[in-house]
Amino acid sequence: MKKYLSFFLVLLVLQASVSMAYTSNFVFRDIPLGALLKDYPNMRKIQKGQYILESESLIFEQAQIKQVVYIFSKEKLSGIRIIFTGDINYFYLRNYLTQKYGTPQTRGATIGWGMQNYSISLTFKEEEGVINIFAN
Repeated sequence: MKKYLSFFLVLLVLQASVSMAYTSNFVFRDIPLGALLKDYPNMRKIQKGQYILESESLIFEQAQIKQVVYIFSKEKLSGIRIIFTGDINYFYLRNYLTQKYGTPQTRGATIGWGMQNYSISLTFKEEEGVINIFAN
C-alpha cells in the first residue's frame, strides 16, 4: 500500500510541475512560445522567419483581426504578431489584455505589459493596430 501511495504522490508532484511549467509561458491558440516549427506542418512561410496558419480564425476575443503572424528564430517560436484595424477592435483587444494582465505601461501610441517570460505590446495609430508578443 505504501508503494502505491508513494507512486501516486510522485505522480501528483510531476503533474503539478508540468502544469506550472506550461502556464508560466505564453500560449496562443494552443501554440506556446518556444514551440518548434517542425511540430506545426500547417504553417506557411510568408517571408524569412515569418509564418501564417492557412486556416487561422480571424476573430480573437470579439475583435475582428486581419492576420496572425508567427515569428520563428532558429526554428523556435519567438513571437506572435496580431494585426487589426478599427477603433472597436482596439477597444475589445485593449480591454481583454487589461483584464487579463492588469494596468499597462504607456509610451506614446503603445501600451505594454511585461511578464517574466514574455512581453506584450499593443500599438494603435491611424486606424491600424498591432499586438506584439515576444519571448524575453
